[in-house]
Amino acid sequence: MYRFCWLLLAAICGTTVASAQTTSPSATTTPVYTYVEQMPVFPGGQEALLRTLGETIYYPTEALQQHLEGRIFVQFVVGVTGNVQDVHVSNTTIPVLDAAAVEAVQKLPAFSPGRQLGKPVPVAYTVPITFRIPSNVKEILAARAAPNTSVTPASSPLLFPGGPEALRTYLSNHPWPADYSSTLPSGTPALPQIVFVSFVVDTLGQVTQAMAVQPAEPVERRRSHQNPKVPAAPAALLLAAASHINAMPTWIPARKNGQKIPFPLTLPVYFGPTDSVATPLAYVDEMPVFKGDAIEGHYMAQRLRYPATALRSQTQGTVLTYFEVSEAGTIENIQTIKSASPDLDTEARRVVQMLPGYIPGRHNGKPARVFYVVPATFSIK
Repeated sequence: MYRFCWLLLAAICGTTVASAQTTSPSATTTPVYTYVEQMPVFPGGQEALLRTLGETIYYPTEALQQHLEGRIFVQFVVGVTGNVQDVHVSNTTIPVLDAAAVEAVQKLPAFSPGRQLGKPVPVAYTVPITFRIPSNVKEILAARAAPNTSVTPASSPLLFPGGPEALRTYLSNHPWPADYSSTLPSGTPALPQIVFVSFVVDTLGQVTQAMAVQPAEPVERRRSHQNPKVPAAPAALLLAAASHINAMPTWIPARKNGQKIPFPLTLPVYFGPTDSVATPLAYVDEMPVFKGDAIEGHYMAQRLRYPATALRSQTQGTVLTYFEVSEAGTIENIQTIKSASPDLDTEARRVVQMLPGYIPGRHNGKPARVFYVVPATFSIK
C-alpha cells in the first residue's frame, strides 16, 4: 500500500483569546468551544500535525484513475480527554476523497485538550486537506495493479519475531545458571533478579556487541573519578544474561529511508519467577507520544546540568536510567541501572522526573505499559 505526502495541509483554528466563544448547543449537550484561553495542542505542535496527516492519508485508487482532485475541509472536536471526536466533512464535494480525509483525521492520536478557566473543554477544530494528482500517477497505479508486488516501507522499526509479547516471554523467567545457584548458602532461595544487556541488532537482524550493563572497569572509574552506587550483578548472572541475548532469534531489521540500519538496544533479562503479563513491553503497535516541545533526547539534553560537585571532582561518565510509561501516560518506576556517581545519577534522574509525560502507547487496541532506557552522558571538555 502506498501513502503519499503531496497534500497541502494547514490547520485552521482560533488564536488564544481572553474570553471563550462557544457554538450554540442544545440544552442537553455539552457546549463545544471555538476559541478558548488555551487551545488544543497536537503532540509535537502544528508541524507534527501536518506531517502526521501527510504520512497517514491514502489517495484512493479510484480517485487517481479518474484524476479527481479537491480541497476537503474536515471538522472535528478535540474532547476533554484530547481524543478526536465527531469527525465530518463540512463541504462535501467528492465522496471518495471525503472518506479518505475523514479516515486520516480519525486516526490522529490524542491532543493536549483545550482549557478554559483552567478546566479541559471540548474545542472545535478544522483542517483543510488538498488532494493533487502527483506527476508519477501512472507508476503509482501500475504498482497498485500488480497483485504480487511487495512494497517495502521507507522507514520501519526494529521488530522481534512474534511481536513484543514474544520478546517479553523470551526475556522472562530465565533459569538460574548452575554456577550461580551453587554459590548460595544451603537453604537460601534465589530471589528474582534483573540484568540489563546492551547490544546492537545489525542490518541482517543479528545480535552483536552484547554486553551486560555494569559499572565501568576499575581503570576507567579511576580515570573518570567515578564512584558508582549501583553494584554489578554476580558475574554468573552477567555472563548468563549476555549469552541469552546473544542466542536471540533473528530480528526484522529497522529501516530508514529504505535502507536497513543497525539499531542499539538495552533490554532486561529476568532471572527467576516473573509475572510476564505484568511486565512492561519493550515496544507496542502505537508507541507512546512524548508531550514535550522536542523529541525526548533533545528535551533532556537541554535540561541536563552538570552538578557543581562533579565538576570540582572532575567526575565523568554515562548514567543509564530506566523508566516506564504507564497505561495512563505517566512516568513511573524510575531506576538507575548504570551508575557513575551519586551526583550524576541524581541529575539524570531529575531530568527524567521533569519529563511532561506521554500520550499512552496502545497495543492490540488497548493502552499498554512500555519501558525506556535513556543515557545521560557527562563529559568535561
